[in-house]
Amino acid sequence: MSIASSAVVVNREMLVGTTALPGVPSAAMAAAGPGFHAVRVVIEVKGCWNDQLSTAMRDQLANDYLPEASARHGVYVVGWYPIEQWNDPDDQRQTATARRDRDQTAGELGRQATELFQTRGLDLRAVVIDVPRPSPSGRNTDAEVPFAVGNRSHTAPRSGTSLRVACTAGRR
Repeated sequence: MSIASSAVVVNREMLVGTTALPGVPSAAMAAAGPGFHAVRVVIEVKGCWNDQLSTAMRDQLANDYLPEASARHGVYVVGWYPIEQWNDPDDQRQTATARRDRDQTAGELGRQATELFQTRGLDLRAVVIDVPRPSPSGRNTDAEVPFAVGNRSHTAPRSGTSLRVACTAGRR
């Protein structure tokens, strides 16, 4: 089956249960139409510094979000930002991340997904995505543009940046 011939609906931070059918957004109902089988997949995303990183797959995704969406499929995504690329010594997220090991965290989350499958029949995947700091190309490296994340100001090259994402998934 090709995704091009399928109806795909993506919603961000949806409020579940606000349509005639609990857990099914009206856009999904309209897109599914005759001849389509609806599959609901709930995705929870955390940064590697999050203090609920080890518990949110169970507490939020499995216990709250999946039941609210009448779903049994979920993906728990962790964005892993290498601490050696952070340059703000006052950023507490760097300290929180330094206390964790990426591979150990990925293994722990994979085991948690397997346990939730075995005990509750939930089809979950734990994915850790490496998100390195974008690096400039050789073009136009002197030109920088200011931007803000939260209340912190930063600069980035105006052009020639790329974001490389590597993905590893927990396995059963």
